[in-house]
Amino acid sequence: MNPSDFPAGMRGVPTQHAGLTLIELMVSITIGIVLSLGLVSLMVNASRSLRAHDDSAQMQDNATTAMRSIIDDLRLGGFYGIGANSLDVDNLNSTYSNLSVFTSDVSNDCTATVVTTRAWVFDLQSPIEYLGPQLTAPSKYPCISAANFQSGNPVLIVRGALNGESYLSTSGTGLAARLTNLKTQLSALSGFSTRVFIQSVTSEDPQTLLFKGSQFDNLAAANKIKTMLASDNSSTPAPVFEYQTHLYQVAPCSRMTGSDCSQSSDRRAIPTLFRWELQPGTNGPQFVAVPLAEGVERFSVMFGVDGVTFNADGTIAAPPWSSTPDGIVDRFVAPTDATIPPEFWARVIAVRVAVLVRSPSIQTYSDAGRSYDLDDDGTADFTCSASAEGGTQCNYLRRVFTQVAMLRNCSGRGGFQGGTAGSTPSVNSAC
Repeated sequence: MNPSDFPAGMRGVPTQHAGLTLIELMVSITIGIVLSLGLVSLMVNASRSLRAHDDSAQMQDNATTAMRSIIDDLRLGGFYGIGANSLDVDNLNSTYSNLSVFTSDVSNDCTATVVTTRAWVFDLQSPIEYLGPQLTAPSKYPCISAANFQSGNPVLIVRGALNGESYLSTSGTGLAARLTNLKTQLSALSGFSTRVFIQSVTSEDPQTLLFKGSQFDNLAAANKIKTMLASDNSSTPAPVFEYQTHLYQVAPCSRMTGSDCSQSSDRRAIPTLFRWELQPGTNGPQFVAVPLAEGVERFSVMFGVDGVTFNADGTIAAPPWSSTPDGIVDRFVAPTDATIPPEFWARVIAVRVAVLVRSPSIQTYSDAGRSYDLDDDGTADFTCSASAEGGTQCNYLRRVFTQVAMLRNCSGRGGFQGGTAGSTPSVNSAC
């Protein structure tokens, strides 16, 4: 091929190349900046969306934990065993056991006075207590300090065999062997000697026995451990349950330090639902607060009644009522009226639990001026303040979660106690 057939630029003759002009360079930089900004914006929005999604999921988890714990307790409130009678409890004669389990043996008993012959946590005649929303820490429960109480919240107390787990011994021959096996099961629990247990049957008087683990041997030697009905097997100990008292309250932080729940350097000033519970201590049972669900700012419990007559203005009519219970909830009522008659509590067959939960982190969203009504009474239970919490209180995402549950336990329906601060609560121990 003849070299002359190639264009001049391809014959090895050097040519002159021109560079980018200033305008071209500026256009290129501008395009790059625009693309970079778009990419950064996309990443920021994706990060915000992911954080919002995570916060929403955590809010739902916290709400589920709070409502499930409360409802599970309410369903078992007043359950003390297979034949419990809250008015017929063995007070443990000191000749065979330590009476202190009923009086001064409980650390932080959450009352200024002993209830009858037993400590407040062992007041079996009040399986459920509910004190409506309070502006300040209720004096009725001195274990809740003013600094550790989130204003505008109620207090809920539930007593009973709340974990539902039973300990039963059927192995071995004869009562002595089965008692030994039963103690082996119980003593496997950590802190066995200062844990509190409850046992009940219908065939003995008193029907119900409340004791510490350290009392088991004395009770067994005195033939006080309850056995099953003679027609079934009198050599078989009745099921034993671990006894619990739970107190629910909202605190303005997630870590209580003595009586101080103010904002701390570790940034744990997050409204939190706490549950006080009995735990084994060194010298005896102790009543301690355990954080349950962070982000809970408010909670409420409404009680569904069946067969209660109401006046035209919505107040409860004086009993007896003409309505016949049919097993269907007529309406839900918030028990904040101290004049509610005792018969009312025997007609409670369901509960409606609501919780207001906020996001773990501050959002760009603002709900300033927005109100939240947990019990559907037309009155706001919470309205955020733009000046609270350093001006950030309204910059959290908030949601109200609700759940309804039926109460099938007779004691749970018949032994409620409720009222307002400073009042004499209504009590019914028919079960």
